[in-house]
Amino acid sequence: MSETATIQIQIGNRSYPLKVRGADEAAYRDAERMINEKWKAYETAFSVRDPQDLLAMCALQLATESLQLKHNVEGVQSAVKNEIEDILHLVDTVASATEA
Repeated sequence: MSETATIQIQIGNRSYPLKVRGADEAAYRDAERMINEKWKAYETAFSVRDPQDLLAMCALQLATESLQLKHNVEGVQSAVKNEIEDILHLVDTVASATEA
């Protein structure tokens, strides 16, 4: 059974209590740091002060990055699958030639 921990995540000017698996706490802290860095960058670059606007901008950027990574992974998986199929075809060809 996984041990849970109650942690406080600070995003912008708000604190959010969360119960997370102990093994996941570092990932939540990294996400907290990433969001706050993007928050500050948008706040500085665009002089945006509305917290909802800042959160929306952070969410959009993070979602876009996530989707780009997903598409990249899918492309790599497809390329690997094609390479494996090519190798299997070569193995079949060699096996057929040695049987003859």
